[in-house]
Amino acid sequence: MAATIAGLSLMATAAQAAAPGPLFAWGQDAFGQLCDGAALPGGNQAAPVAAVAPANAGVTDIAAGAFHSLGVVGGNVFACGRNRFGQLGNNGAPVSSSVPVQVCAPAPAACPGSALAGISEVSAGWDHSLALDTTGTVYAWGFNGFGQLGNNPAGCVPGGAPVCPNSAVPVLVAFPPGTPPMIDIAAGSNFSLSLDNTGQVWSWGYNGVQGELGQGAGWPIGPWATKVPAKAVAPANANVTAIEAGADHSLALTNTGGVLCWGLNNWGQCANAGGPVPGAVAGIPAMTDIAGGGLHSLALDTTGQVWSWGWNRKGELGAPCALGAVCAPQAVAGAGGVSDIAAGWQHSLAITTPGGAVLAWGWNASGQLGNNAFIDSNAPVNVLAPCNAGVSLIAAGYAHSLCV
Repeated sequence: MAATIAGLSLMATAAQAAAPGPLFAWGQDAFGQLCDGAALPGGNQAAPVAAVAPANAGVTDIAAGAFHSLGVVGGNVFACGRNRFGQLGNNGAPVSSSVPVQVCAPAPAACPGSALAGISEVSAGWDHSLALDTTGTVYAWGFNGFGQLGNNPAGCVPGGAPVCPNSAVPVLVAFPPGTPPMIDIAAGSNFSLSLDNTGQVWSWGYNGVQGELGQGAGWPIGPWATKVPAKAVAPANANVTAIEAGADHSLALTNTGGVLCWGLNNWGQCANAGGPVPGAVAGIPAMTDIAGGGLHSLALDTTGQVWSWGWNRKGELGAPCALGAVCAPQAVAGAGGVSDIAAGWQHSLAITTPGGAVLAWGWNASGQLGNNAFIDSNAPVNVLAPCNAGVSLIAAGYAHSLCV
């Protein structure tokens, strides 16, 4: 869902060098995913609300999943929202929390009573979570039905039976011995990506017919799902500098500013590419950032102009793409002078520069555009204070949004 996004990284993550600050959130709060401490089920919030401690200061990275949120403070990870499959990582009961909880360290550390530490980046999928530490180690927790935790549990079949067990505490992703350190992570709906320091993309979890893993073949020639990381094939095997995951498609940014895409392309979310072999998106200039949403993709060019492609079902592509149309890559009207982007299920976010104001467009049924309304918009609107200035991080989930 997850940009440099949270994705639905589904969504979008936000992992830029950013000044630490407090978290604000808006949109759907039914599971407490706004981290605002509200009684559950929470109501929709059409304007930003303040998160409660420990998310109220010093946040250096954020991610928005379908119905949960993650953040980093002092190298430790907090989580709030839905916890049905353990995606909050606190070894708690499968009960949602609007108060941020501390994500534990992996076993055999006590949980609760320990903290995942040294974390620089987080990413959130539909019901699973990822974290990357400063040594290049990747952790995962939550739903594991398709092997998206990548911990290679014995005796289970990803996407089949016996079902791979979920984990309510972080587990180490089981890369082969000798794998280089990782520098980026991205969580899709039911699959995961990482990028090593040689520019090679790795993937695990749901692969399906369309080949979200980018390993060269979709099912039935390739696996339906995998529970251990493997390398994506060329051209995602070198010179990649950033990765992003949409709901069921994957994106990569190359060192020349090119954008690669693979996986599901039924609504044009990979433009001219898609399928199990990564392909270059045509018709775009050199890009500096990427974001994958539900059925759409975003990219940011070197001038600060946002581009979009895929399905404009609720206005998530923005004009000039007509509402409801499937469009090839286009420059989004009113989304220039931008420094960062994020894509949710059916809405999009951007930070303007200078000033650090947040723009939003697309689906707004839960108030996820943050403009104190519940009307969809096919053009960027201004998110209300305090996310109208000085923002350095954004993330977009299924129907909620975050800023720092």
